[in-house]
Amino acid sequence: MKRIVYSLLVAGLTILNFTSCENDKYRDLDRRVKELDMELDSKTSRLENVLANYKSVEVSYITIKPENWVTSGEEGSENCYMYAEVECTLITQNIINDGVVLAYYVDATDRDNVLPYIQSYLPEAPSTDMVIETFRYDAEVGKITFIIQNSDYSFHERTGDIQFKIATIY
Repeated sequence: MKRIVYSLLVAGLTILNFTSCENDKYRDLDRRVKELDMELDSKTSRLENVLANYKSVEVSYITIKPENWVTSGEEGSENCYMYAEVECTLITQNIINDGVVLAYYVDATDRDNVLPYIQSYLPEAPSTDMVIETFRYDAEVGKITFIIQNSDYSFHERTGDIQFKIATIY
């Protein structure tokens, strides 16, 4: 009889302890969810404040023709890349000082891909190695420079136009 009572007592304490541990886990999880919710509210509020202070957003599209790409560096070296420098009146000193310049690569399906953008492709024969192509940009007052660099440090001929989208926020 004592063994039965003792066994029931041990089982009851084990269940109580397990339930208590589970409740602690749920309490910790609930507390963390509330913290994350407050953090998200704070970040959303800050973003709304930043966006409310901007006076204008301007957008322009630029098309780079194959003949406008200039090579830089020696093929095979790490400083080998192609660039195209374009006048851009959207980029003023005020934008540089207090605003934002965003650039996008517009792909063949008219999707805007924010720069830097990375894509991979298999070049024509005889190469069988995948090439990773990185698109990036530099912005200065009155101009923007688009840069393409390949992982194999080579110049791959451009056969078609490439379109970019520029957005300035001030």
